[in-house]
Amino acid sequence: MRTHQLRLCCPAAWPGIPRIDEGERAVSVSVTMELIEDQTGPDNIEVRPGGLLTLADQVNARLREADDIVRKLAASGWEIARHQGLLFLEPPPDVTTGEEVEERLRSLGIDPSVVLICDTTYYEELIAEG
Repeated sequence: MRTHQLRLCCPAAWPGIPRIDEGERAVSVSVTMELIEDQTGPDNIEVRPGGLLTLADQVNARLREADDIVRKLAASGWEIARHQGLLFLEPPPDVTTGEEVEERLRSLGIDPSVVLICDTTYYEELIAEG
């Protein structure tokens, strides 16, 4: 990736956040996608015969969806990295706002609701307003 994810997601005005190093591209939007959708819930759930296969089918379907999205984005100049259960999707340099990300995703046939878009310009404006 061209930039560090922390630098993508945090407004520059937040104290203690690393600044963009010289030569790195400052961006105001980050995009992430969970590889396995929300698996939170109660612990110690009883496992029934076939239950793990159902879960495996769900995970397989989600990973196939993610792979399709990665193929489309990579072919369109996006950079993709994975860390633990998240994909970090960095748009091309000409995409700088959340609205532009949504437009680009739709143009590629990707539903923007399957990703988390963090447009830091909103937060930077709030910080600037005090």
